[in-house]
Amino acid sequence: MSSKIVIMLVSSNIEKMKIGLLYGTNAKKNGWIDDVKFILLGKSEKTILDNPDLLELLNANGAVACKFVAEEEKITEKLIAKGMKVEYVGEMLSNYIKQGYTPMTF
Repeated sequence: MSSKIVIMLVSSNIEKMKIGLLYGTNAKKNGWIDDVKFILLGKSEKTILDNPDLLELLNANGAVACKFVAEEEKITEKLIAKGMKVEYVGEMLSNYIKQGYTPMTF
């Protein structure tokens, strides 16, 4: 049985976000977990714009920001300009769960 997680970064607290991002990155890199997905939701989307190092790491890990939130916050273009994928994530998250991914929230 494979191990799969989807990490949802929802907090505006950069320290909480770092914990989730670093755990997921290391879990994938070191083979602790077979597959790791990252989704940004809520206040984390604005917070990440001011943190280029974390943004770069998220982009390198294929993270996706929630389009609904980005549009509500009027930051869609800023996220895209910084290389972030911006998509509606409700169905995506549901499909990950159906596929056996364990959700983790930071």
